[in-house]
Amino acid sequence: MAVNLFIRKTFSANALKKAVNQNLDPKVRALKKDKQLANTIARAWADRVTRFVPRSLEDGHHLQDYYVSDGRVVWRRPARRDDPKLGITAGEELAYRLYEGPLRGTFQSRYSGHTPMPHWDQFVQPGTDDWDAFVEDVTPTIRDWMRKSNG
Repeated sequence: MAVNLFIRKTFSANALKKAVNQNLDPKVRALKKDKQLANTIARAWADRVTRFVPRSLEDGHHLQDYYVSDGRVVWRRPARRDDPKLGITAGEELAYRLYEGPLRGTFQSRYSGHTPMPHWDQFVQPGTDDWDAFVEDVTPTIRDWMRKSNG
């Protein structure tokens, strides 16, 4: 059975509002109503998350590339060739298999002390240092958006 799914993930809008609102007056109410703002925030979140995404040592073709659509980040990884042992055909979308973890292979760490693993988006969630850095990165963007939309 072929798995042909991309991985679509996004930042937690409610957690981001809560974190950003600690330093804003007036408070931001909706981060995803404005599609351009939602996409900008999603791109910043993806930039933080991407360092946790597995990277193949065999062919360098991995999930580092993504695109943003409707405030969600979409990672793709089409198979470059058939692999009968794994039941993979060329062109098949492997992102879901990499995200859920059933694919085996040799993956390269993106930084010292990191072991690539599935569910990489969970490394940039509330309560992590990377989440706090993400909030700090996007707060000026949100402030600017609020100033322009209320002005």
